[in-house]
Amino acid sequence: MGNMFGQEQAALLSIQLLVMCHVHADNAVEDHKNTLVSRGDSATLTCNISVKNVTQIRWRKGSSVYVHSASENRTSDNFTSHRIRISVDLPITLNISNAQHEDAGLYQCHITDISGPNTISWNLTVSEKPKGIDPSWYFLYMLTPVVGFLLCVFISSVCICRKLSTRTPNQDSVQTHFHTEPVGEVVLSQPIGVMDHGTNHNHRRQYMERLNSIYGLS
Repeated sequence: MGNMFGQEQAALLSIQLLVMCHVHADNAVEDHKNTLVSRGDSATLTCNISVKNVTQIRWRKGSSVYVHSASENRTSDNFTSHRIRISVDLPITLNISNAQHEDAGLYQCHITDISGPNTISWNLTVSEKPKGIDPSWYFLYMLTPVVGFLLCVFISSVCICRKLSTRTPNQDSVQTHFHTEPVGEVVLSQPIGVMDHGTNHNHRRQYMERLNSIYGLS
């Protein structure tokens, strides 16, 4: 009788364990996410699972494990990177500053409460940051055409000023010559007219003398 009672208790205990395992399996939450971050930027993994009465928080990446026991208020951490910070205050987060290629990989957050374990995993990928234009080079790129335009305006102004300063004396000399030339012509034309009149008079007088000598009129 005693053996039969013991066997019944063992069978009952096994059934209870199976039921508990089944209930915990049904309550377990598993989620998987893909996260992309550029090298040098920060990445924050938030373990946003709605849980109550957390008993244990565990982060894992490869062989690196962080475990915080809420019931014992004790923490175990073998993450070696000084750029990784883990916060156990809600919301529970793992922050990576200045992300590098070695930070890429699978991160898992396990939270255990009275209802069982809950897990979220992230596949973190670290890519090269897109190369952009350096602000200093962009400033020089924008400043160069402006300086070129101002230089062209300055050179054009200097050329115009030189041309005007060279042209003004020439115009004055031409105008002076234009105004004085008729006076010169008048001055020069008067003696020539007088000489022509005298020459014609002498020729006329000589012609008349020849006629008189021929016809005996003198």
